[in-house]
Amino acid sequence: KTKIPSIQDFEIIKPISRGAFGKVYLARKKTTGDLYAIKILKKVDMVRKNMVNHVLAERRVLSLSRTPFVVKLYYAFQSQDYLYLVMEYLIGGDLSSLLQNFERFEEEMARMYTAEVVLALEYLHNNGITHRDLKPDNMLITSEGHIKLTDFGLSRISIPEKSSLTFVKEENDGNDKKSFTKNNGKSSTKSLTDNKSTTNTASKLLKKQNRQSSKALLGTPDYLAPELLLGIGHTTAVDWWSLGVCLFEFLVGYPPFNDDTPQTIFKNILNHAIQWPPEGFLSAEAKDLISKLLNQDPEKRPSLSEIKAHPFFKDIDWEHIRQQPAPFVPNPEDEQDTSYF
Repeated sequence: KTKIPSIQDFEIIKPISRGAFGKVYLARKKTTGDLYAIKILKKVDMVRKNMVNHVLAERRVLSLSRTPFVVKLYYAFQSQDYLYLVMEYLIGGDLSSLLQNFERFEEEMARMYTAEVVLALEYLHNNGITHRDLKPDNMLITSEGHIKLTDFGLSRISIPEKSSLTFVKEENDGNDKKSFTKNNGKSSTKSLTDNKSTTNTASKLLKKQNRQSSKALLGTPDYLAPELLLGIGHTTAVDWWSLGVCLFEFLVGYPPFNDDTPQTIFKNILNHAIQWPPEGFLSAEAKDLISKLLNQDPEKRPSLSEIKAHPFFKDIDWEHIRQQPAPFVPNPEDEQDTSYF
């Protein structure tokens, strides 16, 4: 009989990232030396945040995942105070960090990532699972540079009262990004000053810190479909909305409803106030696909087959996408490198 592993079987090496629902650590299994990512969740927090179902959902999804598009779950076990999910470690980091470094992706790159996410969602939806928390942070990069989804069923966004506002949603970022459209399409960090390199580095560092701190809190409503925000019941169409938000952000460098506080983002989503870049910045195909995905009416968003047949994806070979060379291949220092996160 195989013994159920415990946390004692693993040596924790270092933290990888913090989500709204616990920390993820890089760990080595003592008997084999294999590396894993372990998500550690405090039970008392989970009961308090009414999250037990979410984690069970995540466990169910991950154990279903015999697919290259979803992060594998190897073990799930608990101690008196904690729940542990032992998952594969993907060394390439997440698309949120990659986007931070690139500022925005060329259309080819955005197309490939978006197509891989479409296939991952196809798999989930066929298995009766809605992701509900699709965003660049939850798209991880394999050592070959392809995409896998993580963090299912964890999306419970509560919009706090002003008094308890502990969000740090990239405030400088929000302003920087908005001025993008007012600067005739020049990215504002570039036009801030002649002393470019130091400012850029400083602003990148600041953005990274802010992004980190916003990751650690309960998330931002940036990627959530209006029907999820309104709590009026939802279908798998919420994931297609989020995909539209991600595609916009990949190509433009900021999410379409971005603002300084969760409240204003919330309002922008419900008012459908999309901050389009200057005319001609996006290709006609990209703009058309984004507009269709960001339809306020979930019934009117395109279906999977319509998405795959959209002209934006005309050069995508859906059957063999994993065999195509990836747009960015991580080049880590060693197998324990976590710098891409």
